[in-house]
Amino acid sequence: YVAPKVIMRHSIGDEYINFGNKNINLHTDFRNYFIVRNSIYLSLYSKLPLNFKLIQLGKVPLYILFYSYHSKRRLYSLGLLIKAVTDGIFRNMDKGHFR
Repeated sequence: YVAPKVIMRHSIGDEYINFGNKNINLHTDFRNYFIVRNSIYLSLYSKLPLNFKLIQLGKVPLYILFYSYHSKRRLYSLGLLIKAVTDGIFRNMDKGHFR
């Protein structure tokens, strides 16, 4: 189905920081929630290779700490990402939890 009058705004990150020799996009809390939730879900319930699952699970705590620290709303971001972990564990794959 084509809807020619529909416009979709898409952004990987409007801001970035230099971290070492890399520019890292700072995603919105909305996007970070789904990245973390889906990583947990795939790591626990998919048929992907074990090494992929272990790498993903190892990245999640670092991701949560990094993006919570660099968020403009640190405590909100931290709480949301912890909720993303629990939603991934308990297969709560709806639209997310946002204020």
